[in-house]
Amino acid sequence: MALIRYRPWRGLATWPSFPEVPTRLGQAFEQFFDDSVDGMEWSPSVNIVEHDDELRITAELPGMKRDDVQVEVTEGMLILRGEKKAEAEKRMGNARLMECKYGAFERSFTMPRSVDADQVRAEFADGLLTVRMPKTEKAIGRKVEITGT
Repeated sequence: MALIRYRPWRGLATWPSFPEVPTRLGQAFEQFFDDSVDGMEWSPSVNIVEHDDELRITAELPGMKRDDVQVEVTEGMLILRGEKKAEAEKRMGNARLMECKYGAFERSFTMPRSVDADQVRAEFADGLLTVRMPKTEKAIGRKVEITGT
C-alpha cells in the first residue's frame, strides 16, 4: 500500500478561468433540463439471472405494450428495442410535471456461447419483458458417477 500525500488545492489548476464559468454553468443547466423533455433517449432497467438450464433477462417496461417492443437475436447478440410513447401532459396551474421518460430505446447484450440462440423465447406481461435463453446440452453438463474404493 502506498501513502499518498493529501493536497486539497491541487485541482484548482484545472478549473476554468472565471469568464468560462457562466458558460459552463449554462451548459450544465441546459443538459439537466434537456434530460427531462419529451423524446429523450432512455434505457429500461434489466435483471440478468443465470439458472442451471437458462439465462433469463427481465426488462421493466412500464406503460408499454407488446407491440411497442422488439427482440432480435443476431450474430451472438440479443437486442431489445422499442419506443415508449408520451402520455398526455398533466398540467397543474402553470407548472408542467414530467417525471417519466419517453422515447426510443435500444439495449444489446452479448450472448455467451453456452446459450442455444435458436431456442431464445420472449414473453411480455404486465410491463415486464422476460427473455429466456436456454443453455445448450453441452453447457448444462452432466454428473459423473465416481467408481472405485
